Amino acid sequence: MGQDVNRTRIIIWGTGGQAGGVINYNKEWLVNVDIICFVSNSHQEGTEELFYNRKVISPQELKGKSFDYILILSSYIEEIRIQITSGLGIPAGKIITMEKLAEISVKCFGTDIINKKVLLYGREYSSFNYIYHLQKRTSSVKIINALGNEKITGVSSISINKIVREDYDYILLLDNNVDERKELCRDLRLASNVSEDKILYAGQWLGNLAYEYSIINNNTDKFYYCIVPRPHDGLMSLLLEFLRGCAYASGNGYVPFVDMQYSMSLYIEEETYGKVNAWEQFFSQVLCTDGKSINEIYSKCNVIVPSMYVKVNFYRDIYEKKDALMAMKALYKKYFYMDTVVKDYINKESREVFKNTGNQSVMGCIYRGTDYTSIKPANHMVQPDIDEFIEVCDRKRKEWGCRYIYIATEDADALGKCIGHFGSSLLYTNQMRYSGTGDKFLAQIHNTRENDRYLRGIEYLAAVALFEKTDYLVSGQNGAFYGTLLLKENSFKDMYIFDKGKYATTNNKYI
Repeated sequence: MGQDVNRTRIIIWGTGGQAGGVINYNKEWLVNVDIICFVSNSHQEGTEELFYNRKVISPQELKGKSFDYILILSSYIEEIRIQITSGLGIPAGKIITMEKLAEISVKCFGTDIINKKVLLYGREYSSFNYIYHLQKRTSSVKIINALGNEKITGVSSISINKIVREDYDYILLLDNNVDERKELCRDLRLASNVSEDKILYAGQWLGNLAYEYSIINNNTDKFYYCIVPRPHDGLMSLLLEFLRGCAYASGNGYVPFVDMQYSMSLYIEEETYGKVNAWEQFFSQVLCTDGKSINEIYSKCNVIVPSMYVKVNFYRDIYEKKDALMAMKALYKKYFYMDTVVKDYINKESREVFKNTGNQSVMGCIYRGTDYTSIKPANHMVQPDIDEFIEVCDRKRKEWGCRYIYIATEDADALGKCIGHFGSSLLYTNQMRYSGTGDKFLAQIHNTRENDRYLRGIEYLAAVALFEKTDYLVSGQNGAFYGTLLLKENSFKDMYIFDKGKYATTNNKYI
């Protein structure tokens, strides 16, 4: 499976969440890449510092290093680019993007699944959002079903015991854990005597989707750029990621559009998969699609489907850089506007929540708890505990002279504590909240109410949109916080933002 190639030696500039994200989420397709070390402007020469078991060096120490490329994974890309070229004298050609690195890795490896017949096998198909789009790139895709596997709407399936009857080129394993892979391979071997050369692991094939691939349907020069969600992201995280996609598309002359019709997400019901574009239940994208449906775009237009596997998180840009926030706001106004039903819902909630505040100042608060504080997802910003949060809110309310506090939180226990402390001064929306989520993400929790996924979205969006009525803000750094900065027309008079570092790869340490 594969061939001998010269490995690409890269140095990563940055030791934050973006760099950690490459190690945690993208390393599987970087199959012929050696990460030599990390560079940090804050590193002191002569001291020992490691990041993911690799040495951290200062910029000046680059002069003695042998490498092929530098990959910048920082919010300050342009500043670092100038530092590398002008300050250190390193050629600009040595600096590459994630997309370029993926292309190098894939071309070196040489495993091609484009236009091949593939079978997908794994235990959590819902985590793989490219099933539909993989169908566009291959001659056929089928799911291998085994006892206890998830069922995927709209994709053909076969029994694991009937693989021998199938004509296929590869079986692609969706599970990344080494032990899980061994079990899946054993299942395939015992059930249908599948040979090893027919099985590809994630690292051998995700890279084939790691740089853009065009679906050519006619001879027009107009290209549509497909943006696909990550399946467990909340609405604000999705909005920010989609705007990044819009920025990329605009810069390359493409017309961006969001496909949440053929992609699993927190906001699509199983019975509406392939029938409804869930994104358009919240935001119109008529300026992107010229009024075309998703099916019309795929059947009649030139479509570019990029990969979701080379993305990194740039959310902090819009907090730390004013120009980045302004650019994102401009993209939002250009490409998306809220659905009228959503607007009416938000206005109704606003009238109810703020009915007694008059012209008095209101302090807004965002508390992210439940799965975030229990799972401590690697490289995400550490959130304060509720007692610390209440203490800061108390202090800031007095400092800013606010009688009322508006809080947005999905955490039922945290809200209960805030109600007990602030009493009638606390304002909040009537939305679904959670308690004791354990090791499950909110996306994995299923509620029984009708249209639950849509209601989750509209309630979340309303909770964030209502910060338009607040004057000050206390918040941790999370999707709702970044979304608030994006959606709020006027700036806050003042903010207190927790900065407690990032969750590490272990559950009980910070980095």
